Amino acid sequence: MSMEEMSIDMKMDKISILVIEDNRLLREGIETLLKTQSDLRVVSSLGNGENIIAAVRNSQPKIVLLDLGLRDHSSLHIVKTILKKCLLRR
Repeated sequence: MSMEEMSIDMKMDKISILVIEDNRLLREGIETLLKTQSDLRVVSSLGNGENIIAAVRNSQPKIVLLDLGLRDHSSLHIVKTILKKCLLRR
């Protein structure tokens, strides 16, 4: 990375994203697509409902991209828990 690219990267506040998708191929595809965007940064990626709250708390993403059809957890319950605990900045 050139000095100019590093300078631009430091000035640009990238949008942090947490990806939660139980289908591995789809999750990896989403991550690959997001990584092609210079203003986006995948801060964490999970394949199931385990440790979502800890991942949100630790990574403090601006966006949580959540699979609404998770097999092992209720996605709506996860959203309510995240909002209830005020784990997101907005």
